[in-house]
Amino acid sequence: KYAIANNGKLKISDDTLALRKAACNDCPHHIKESNRCAKCGCYLKAKQQLLAAKCPIDKWGSEEPDKENKNG
Repeated sequence: KYAIANNGKLKISDDTLALRKAACNDCPHHIKESNRCAKCGCYLKAKQQLLAAKCPIDKWGSEEPDKENKNG
């Protein structure tokens, strides 16, 4: 499902996903009822898994192939 958006890589690393989820869960812009971001309107379950996705307020950035970007 995400392979095209992720340049053929099927998913981001589990570590990166955990960091993104934690950052979003602690964010005041996280709409918990719908698991959406109030800043960009994205559904976080999908966005957090995309390699090229970035947080609109720079709590986390994109993951580059073969290395992790641990912004936060």
